[in-house]
Amino acid sequence: MKSKKEWLEELIKYHNNLFWNKNDPIITDPEYDLLVEELRIIDPDNPLIQKIHTIPTTSSKKVEHTFPMLSLDKVYTIPELLNWCGKVARTKDEKFILEPKLDGCSSEYSKKILSTRGDGYIGEDITDKLPIIKTCSVDGSFITDYNDLYYIRGEIVLSISEFELYKDKLLRKSGQPYKTARSACSGLLNKDDVDVSLGRILTLVPFDLILTTFILTELESLDWDTVIKSYKNLDYPTDGIVIKLADLSYSQSLGNTSHHPRGEMAFKFTNPTGKSVLRDIEWSSGKRKLTPVGKIDPVEIGGVIVSNVNLHNYKYILDKNIQINDTLVIERCGDVIPDVQKVIPGKNRIEIKLECCPECGALVIYNEPELYCTNDNCSGKHLQLLLDSVIRIGIERLGEPTLVKLINKGFNDLIKILKLTKEDILTLEGFANISSENMLNEIQKIIKNGVSEWQLLASLNIKDVGQRMSKIILNDMTLSELRNKSISELECINGIGPERSVRIFNGLKENNNYIDELLKLIPIKKDIKMEKPTICFTGKMPEKRSYYESIASEYGYEPVKSATKTLSVLVCVDPNSGSNKLKNAAKNGTEIISVKEFMDRMCIAMGAK
Repeated sequence: MKSKKEWLEELIKYHNNLFWNKNDPIITDPEYDLLVEELRIIDPDNPLIQKIHTIPTTSSKKVEHTFPMLSLDKVYTIPELLNWCGKVARTKDEKFILEPKLDGCSSEYSKKILSTRGDGYIGEDITDKLPIIKTCSVDGSFITDYNDLYYIRGEIVLSISEFELYKDKLLRKSGQPYKTARSACSGLLNKDDVDVSLGRILTLVPFDLILTTFILTELESLDWDTVIKSYKNLDYPTDGIVIKLADLSYSQSLGNTSHHPRGEMAFKFTNPTGKSVLRDIEWSSGKRKLTPVGKIDPVEIGGVIVSNVNLHNYKYILDKNIQINDTLVIERCGDVIPDVQKVIPGKNRIEIKLECCPECGALVIYNEPELYCTNDNCSGKHLQLLLDSVIRIGIERLGEPTLVKLINKGFNDLIKILKLTKEDILTLEGFANISSENMLNEIQKIIKNGVSEWQLLASLNIKDVGQRMSKIILNDMTLSELRNKSISELECINGIGPERSVRIFNGLKENNNYIDELLKLIPIKKDIKMEKPTICFTGKMPEKRSYYESIASEYGYEPVKSATKTLSVLVCVDPNSGSNKLKNAAKNGTEIISVKEFMDRMCIAMGAK
């Protein structure tokens, strides 16, 4: 019998396929969002939750993005939004930019190539779709000659008015019409051939095209109902508002997670609410922490029956003074399971405490904001770490229930799993001839095809070294070179810092023999690495040159000191000054831009949704 986690994973994959590949969802966004958050509660680190989705295309050509095209973190109420603004604001006069959160296909046009977001790092080439795409310009007009453009990031959408005008002509392969402008846009981008008879029906809207700037105190006093209504009434499909720090350098200093930048937030529109009584707490064991899930009396919210509520961590419970038998005002928040908006103290309240780990019985300690099991050999902790290693190394169809069976049989690490034989698998309860072969084939794929070095590094489960950080670290060096680095050398790698450098050094040292064993079992694939574009800054600028060079480095450029013939971009104060350096750069075909244009471009990079 499938566990709830396996059932949720299959259901989410099924609906992902309908939404992203078939453009024909059969459930509403809120219904899908609830499934995702239920999985988040059970398995906070599940790849299905962190995955960045994009519209699929028929293209087989891959394009590596110069800067990562990340998703955005989300909130679903104005109080949550203002709370985030208050946390990132340095003063009451901190400036924020508001933009529409468009619902289409996030894309990048660079060096005459148009590509989708893909996984955030590598997208798919859809340059062949340019004949049906126009681009908004700052003055509201449209650009159709892409030879005049060098770089732009934005959302490809089908306007609501054009969808209504052409929806009888926009048909699926089955002959059925699309239900929404968003699904029609996806369908057009996924067609093998481009129907130019429709004209430039799609629009690439730059992320920073529609800008409204407010300071923090103005945001707190805004008539949000009117603001939300104005965004909902745009002609483009809009499912929220993007709010970000106007100060690029400060926003950049906050950094990114593997999923989203910390200097931006998306406010989603859907917010159905309800009330229910908290009856119990279920604690799930993660890789390092214990996560509380509130079990409530079933209640219908937004057409869906809800029985779980997100309690985040133990500090969240303490701060809101949540106790058993309290009535909770809860809100379904887009792609999160209901959050607690208000606590109404009930009768016979029981304080929520946890002294022993529900998995192994060891003592639990509170290290704000989380509860942690003190047992390094905790079975629950070990299970989640092994599950994460299996996922990161690329073995599919090996879920938590099967891993429990393997661990109970003594196959308790990745090396032992990679060495499994069909006879070993047949000893597991519920496995017969065909299912054993299927599982063995999945494992043999990894051994035959190999993995990237960053996958192997990520599979070690060194704290704060996930897939994204592993890619960054191994972009300019091999795993072998990394293993020979000292702590001080590791600290010099962009994005690591002093604390993480110690963790990486110790993690590699502790896993030294383990890594050698893995390398004997799995061949390493050579990743194709694109050369970084070079950039040179010249002339007296508002800030020190090192300031601009650091920003350029962060977003994939290689700063150089001289304007050679191979230079990609030359940044100056005035591109029209007519200096000899600029004239020579122009002759060499080097792109010449102003400091302002450079900073605007970096703003676009920061604005990736």
